[in-house]
Amino acid sequence: MNGLLKILGVLALLTAMTGLAGCGSQPPKDSNNQTRKEVLNNQQTVAVLLPDIAQVTLKDGKSKSGRLTALTQKQIEITPGGGSSVSIPIDKIKDKKVTFEGQVKFVSNGVLKIRGEDKTKPVLDNWERIPLSDFKLQNPDTAEVKITSLDKTKQKGIQQVAANSGFRLEEMQLDSAGGKMTLKVTAFDK
Repeated sequence: MNGLLKILGVLALLTAMTGLAGCGSQPPKDSNNQTRKEVLNNQQTVAVLLPDIAQVTLKDGKSKSGRLTALTQKQIEITPGGGSSVSIPIDKIKDKKVTFEGQVKFVSNGVLKIRGEDKTKPVLDNWERIPLSDFKLQNPDTAEVKITSLDKTKQKGIQQVAANSGFRLEEMQLDSAGGKMTLKVTAFDK
């Protein structure tokens, strides 16, 4: 019996030592599962949600509204509800400004969510001197904005907010001559 206890003691000691030996080693890296910090550091684009209505006032005093469906260096395209698309040269837009109003739609945790207009005074964040070519419409509700033209501090702040929140586009200030734009966005909880 005494011999059996010694053998069991040695086995228990060996098992404990084997388990402890692996404690200091790094877990295997899963290339498909990056840490949140790595994702933030590698992220160069940010999704921006587009409200239902893009409002444009022309230099002749007329206005056009509808969903923003295209943006190029020289013109924007708006599709009114139920109508055909209208191309508007940027140089015909008063103050070269497009404002957005209405709802935004997005999916969070597999559930479709709709956010209406915020009647409070939201805090606007200006993303200045974004090249027009860095704004890519993904679908009628979303655009991807490449933020590499912004300074590193601004990029980091945007990425940190984007990790837990979304951005809603409020206004575009276009500069077709310089090929740049300023985006005014607000952050919201998903």
